[in-house]
Amino acid sequence: MSTRGQVERGFSLRQQTEALLEYAVEHEFEIVEEIQDPGFSGAYLERPVLDRVRDLVEAGNVDVVLVQDLDRLTREPGHLWLLEQEFEVHGCEVRALNDDGDKSPEGELMRGMKGQIAKFERAKINERMRRGKKAKAKSGNVLPSRPAPYGFVHRDG
Repeated sequence: MSTRGQVERGFSLRQQTEALLEYAVEHEFEIVEEIQDPGFSGAYLERPVLDRVRDLVEAGNVDVVLVQDLDRLTREPGHLWLLEQEFEVHGCEVRALNDDGDKSPEGELMRGMKGQIAKFERAKINERMRRGKKAKAKSGNVLPSRPAPYGFVHRDG
């Protein structure tokens, strides 16, 4: 999850963790490590926690990387393909709770469509945010989107 509010409230992350642990127990998986990536967007491959997952897979310590939804791992279909190819070399597969694991051509098509929808959803969220910021700027109500650089302060109004 990537928004500050989601991270601060912890509800979504807690729900995801509980669902994943339940799935792991049901399928008799030995949990090597629980890894959480709070505050980082699935839009990027360059994430410290994802690097940790990749290192564990490369070391041969992981058979399955289990995620709530594939877009929690990455929102870019090309990145998902790269990760799956990388993991497969090390005998590891990616499983998502919202994916039935169907490896048929139809199943792969559905998985690809879900990836494209996640990418579209992210693009639409960004588009709405840009529109909102533009409208606020036109009305003179620019809100800082990040902390001020050292030595500067944000002024309201």
